[in-house]
Amino acid sequence: MSALLALLACATSSAPEPTETRIVAIGPAVAQTALALAPDAVVGVDTASTELAAAEGLPHVGHARQVSAEGVLSLAPTRVLVTDSAGPADVLEQIEAAGIEVVRVPHERSVDGVRALIREVARVVDADGTELTGTFDASCGRLPSTDAQTALFVYARGGGVMSVAGTDTAAHAMLDLAGLTNAVTAYEGYKPLTPEAVVDAAPDWVVFTTRGLEASGGPEGLVDVPGLGQIDAVTEGRIATVDDFELLAFGLGTCKGAQALADAVQ
Repeated sequence: MSALLALLACATSSAPEPTETRIVAIGPAVAQTALALAPDAVVGVDTASTELAAAEGLPHVGHARQVSAEGVLSLAPTRVLVTDSAGPADVLEQIEAAGIEVVRVPHERSVDGVRALIREVARVVDADGTELTGTFDASCGRLPSTDAQTALFVYARGGGVMSVAGTDTAAHAMLDLAGLTNAVTAYEGYKPLTPEAVVDAAPDWVVFTTRGLEASGGPEGLVDVPGLGQIDAVTEGRIATVDDFELLAFGLGTCKGAQALADAVQ
């Protein structure tokens, strides 16, 4: 805590000249957009966003939901961009108490939500977002309409730990964009995968992020997972994957990811 107090105390004196814009962008969708609009102004991102090619070499300030006040203040930003999922709230308040503007960017999980995010980030970084919005809109031109196929989205990160997406999740929204119907609608958010629930869902397709499937041992590894190994979607190879960022971030690659998923289940 003493280190944080010291940073708070010197934040004003160590701040850059007012004409210099220094942005810390927290959350992959926000970071990706800020880097596309004002790459030279972004001085730090959250841990997940360091995987963006444009963020290579940038320091990170922790997980988006576990932001480090010390890490943010050490970068002497003029503004911090976050979505409503960033936190903890008291850390963001500490950053604001140091005189740093924290801009909460709307982040609705929809195509319109991405457009709104581009507009807000463009406003904050004082850039023209027209071209970027046009590029994003062009990527959304072939999105399918919903059909009768159902899909189960499984979130996996190795070690045998898997969760299934219900409603009110980025995965649910992405399945809808790709023309699929979520096979699980009995609950919101994510719940641990159980064999009984998977068998009852009986999805036409099982969807993973690319890294999630790799961490699970690939399609062959799923055969040994209780529940997944008993459903036709797995035994018959109806398993689709999409890049992690494009599937879950709801940023600039959202429509590209939705189209890739739609193509994979044809």
